[in-house]
Amino acid sequence: MRKHVLFGVAMTLAAVTAMGSTVYAEDGGSKKIAVLRNMTSSDHTTQFFAGAVDEGEKLGYTVDTFMSDGDDVKMQNLMDQALNQDYDIWIVSHANEGYQFDYLSKAVEKGIKVVNAPGRLAVPVSEFTVGLIISEIKNIARSHQRMQKHIFDNDFPNAPYSVNLKGKNIGIIGCGAVGKRVAQIMKAFEANVLVYDSYMADEKIKEMGYTPVGLDELCSVADVISMHYRLTEESKGLGKEQFAKMKKSCFLINAARAGLIEEECLMDALVNHKIAGAGLDVFHEEPLSEDNLLLSLDNVTITNHMAGH
Repeated sequence: MRKHVLFGVAMTLAAVTAMGSTVYAEDGGSKKIAVLRNMTSSDHTTQFFAGAVDEGEKLGYTVDTFMSDGDDVKMQNLMDQALNQDYDIWIVSHANEGYQFDYLSKAVEKGIKVVNAPGRLAVPVSEFTVGLIISEIKNIARSHQRMQKHIFDNDFPNAPYSVNLKGKNIGIIGCGAVGKRVAQIMKAFEANVLVYDSYMADEKIKEMGYTPVGLDELCSVADVISMHYRLTEESKGLGKEQFAKMKKSCFLINAARAGLIEEECLMDALVNHKIAGAGLDVFHEEPLSEDNLLLSLDNVTITNHMAGH
């Protein structure tokens, strides 16, 4: 009996090859396999493909590989292309959080089994997010830059708002695998953790030891706001209404999806110092162009989409 299997969306090579071996054994020896990966070109991606091809050939497969360069639209097109060809097995690796992709629903419509492996990036992204919070509110990266220029002072634009986390209100927007870990770590800093998650019952949030709040209340009282939703039509675009409620001493952190925050509102808040600062690992434009305003602002800590590393 022929099987069509889609492995997603955050599979390690070990999981792919192990699961591929299992399917091969159950299926009696499928011979043609497509491996799609929604990532940019890198040594890791090259190793991933090489390993998949090597393992596939050991099992008697012909393996074709496809790479989207991290472009979801290109990934959709590649998936459409693969679905219209005669593959016995599909392996799809989308090595980041969430499964909000059209190609998954199309796969299901064609009778392909979809397997999710959530949480693979929960530890690195949550730890990175906490590092980004501390770096931004404590001016660690800025101090490093100044020291390299032989400037030895603490005259930072957010100096009046540089605080300890203890006793401060940390707003978590989205309490999934990553948000939950960030909340736990913030609790260890003796912070007050406020959670807004429209997909989670208030009682569940209370059971975890946090305070459930609405989005408007969170934006009004939080000293730090950390974004952890996956990007959907409902979650995208923290905008003008929410920014208007934020305290001038608030720090906004986003290592999730750029689309969770309206870019124009964010830039207005930073340029006009309507909030204390921001820590960003994701951007509407990647990589940043040479004239991107974020490169010249002194109240933002930016990193190159590396939280999952």
